[in-house]
Amino acid sequence: MTDNNAFEQIDLDALLEQESKVVVQPSEQLMSRIIQDADHTADQLNSTLIRRTTPDTGGFWRRILLGLGGWPTFAGLTTATLAGIWIGYASPDSVSTLSSGLIISDASYELADFMPVFSDFQEEG
Repeated sequence: MTDNNAFEQIDLDALLEQESKVVVQPSEQLMSRIIQDADHTADQLNSTLIRRTTPDTGGFWRRILLGLGGWPTFAGLTTATLAGIWIGYASPDSVSTLSSGLIISDASYELADFMPVFSDFQEEG
């Protein structure tokens, strides 16, 4: 068994103060290996970045498609857009039935009420 009394007798503050004065420097061989490894890693990263940043010759629409996330995302976006246009234009009776209880108003609007007019932009507020 170990003797715990030896640890109790050491003054911790004095020990830490003594150890804080010791300066440890890495060897020149270690520093040269670290620098070589860093240079090698930087060269690999630069070559990867150069390969990734080459201009894509796919054209404008291909870049737009890739920016959206590819064909699956574009198909979903197109489907949602067409469904929204159809529901907004056709206004099925089920949509009118569901929303009639939510909208309690006698005001009716025409399509022209939502179209901007040049005089709307001239008003000062």
